[in-house]
Amino acid sequence: MVFKCSICDEAPNSHSFDKIDQIDDITIFYSCPGDLVNEESNNIISHHKDTLDEYLINKWTWIIDSKNYKLKRVQHTNDAMKIIRLISKPEYLSKLQQIIIVKANMQARTIINILWLFLSKNLKNKIKFEN
Repeated sequence: MVFKCSICDEAPNSHSFDKIDQIDDITIFYSCPGDLVNEESNNIISHHKDTLDEYLINKWTWIIDSKNYKLKRVQHTNDAMKIIRLISKPEYLSKLQQIIIVKANMQARTIINILWLFLSKNLKNKIKFEN
């Protein structure tokens, strides 16, 4: 059964975590936190988990687009920590190929530098920055 988020179905970008492509055995996910519409923490975390669970048999890559990211989003640092804990679980981390962060402006880099302190070495090694 394909996971379908009823909240995102009504308002696209509500959670900003979607499958955008399948390249061989790697599922590509895309997020743009600056365009996040629904800011309810529990919904965001469960959306990420349910989406990943749908494709858990595949390796995966996550593109995080930092466009439109503003410091007002700093209030969501706790959500970012919850997502880090989620993807650090062995069932997700073992299949994660890389996280590609694009268009990281100064505000996004500030938050990334704070979160970096809490990342495992394994997770840090999977993160790449592109402009």
